[in-house]
Amino acid sequence: MNGLISASKSTGMDTDAVSGVDRLRTAGIGVVLGGVIIGIGHLVLPIWVLSVGLAGLGIAIASADRRPMVIQFGIGVLAVGAIALVEERGYGLGLEPLTLAIVAIAFGILDVVISLGLGWLRARLRRT
Repeated sequence: MNGLISASKSTGMDTDAVSGVDRLRTAGIGVVLGGVIIGIGHLVLPIWVLSVGLAGLGIAIASADRRPMVIQFGIGVLAVGAIALVEERGYGLGLEPLTLAIVAIAFGILDVVISLGLGWLRARLRRT
């Protein structure tokens, strides 16, 4: 046990395990934020600048802190930026920026709703 505590201190990670449900919820919030940034930002910036900036923001958020929840949030933002870059280069599904923003927000909300449902189900199963 002593090795686990010292290893967690050296990496900066908490000894409390973060569940997959919590990670899903946090990544979903990051995806929603990325979708909102794409949706509003495409009105003022070229989509390639916006997508590279959003991917960079996601990397900065994920690397700024070693806590799993912050990393998941950054990964959600990074994912939207990377997908926007793929779409802008013409290798994706051909989604326009506003459509991509709506899809990202919808999938982010879906992640949050699913995580809430899974959390409720897990708590209910533990009571029985």
